[in-house]
Amino acid sequence: IAREACDRRTGVGADGLLLITQPPPGIDAACHMHVINSDGTDGGMCGNGIRCIAHLLLARGFAPRSGSLRVLAGGSVRTVALVGECTPHAARVRVEMGSATVHARRVAPHALLPELAPEILFACGPATTCSTVDVGNPHLVLHCEQLPTDAALAHLGPRIEHHRAFPHRTNVQFALAETTATGSCFQRVRTWERGSGITQACGTGACAVAASLAGNAPASVDVALPGGMLTIDTGIASSGGEAIVPDLCMTGPAAFVFEGVLPILHAAIAP
Repeated sequence: IAREACDRRTGVGADGLLLITQPPPGIDAACHMHVINSDGTDGGMCGNGIRCIAHLLLARGFAPRSGSLRVLAGGSVRTVALVGECTPHAARVRVEMGSATVHARRVAPHALLPELAPEILFACGPATTCSTVDVGNPHLVLHCEQLPTDAALAHLGPRIEHHRAFPHRTNVQFALAETTATGSCFQRVRTWERGSGITQACGTGACAVAASLAGNAPASVDVALPGGMLTIDTGIASSGGEAIVPDLCMTGPAAFVFEGVLPILHAAIAP
């Protein structure tokens, strides 16, 4: 169903399919969010998706707008709450994303991806470094001197995703530090998502970028993606071989687009 529904020509068109079900017995949560990538694989966790589900449930009265909402997603219960006004069409949602583990921080691409390193450095700049981060799903963050072109992103993304260094495949975030006219800093990010390809935004990816910078950047990191701006608040990273970044919080928009009825597709009943 996910593969057919997410097809942009013959289906609805989407980066993935979100399913809302009852949580297992004993779990204190309003619902269980399942994430299926557009290629039919398990997506684990989806930061943008959980904001969409929160807006759907809160805007339609399935949960009180004045309080918080607990959602089981990616193996953990995440608390989400509205920030400001909520209408049937849009809201800003804050999500407690839990902790992140930074396994490698700002290492040379040759250390992780020796065969791809020359192409990465050509596309992203010779001083590019990379970090590996787990935020409920795996991410490789490339700290770039320049963002890759669309062609380079489409070429490098799948090769990095399926590289042997990542036995469960990986999401890839290309991040470039920029400064606004007023002097504030932010991260401009392009995304290749595991199982979905090039997407307009990735909430867990934005968290991974912020976690990779924790301790060397402000506690609040603005991440500009093609689909919009997210703000990630980080805790203080612990020291040691693996840095643990606790209490990540993501704030960003959710907007209603349309609703309809999805028929049972033939893939769902094929033997």
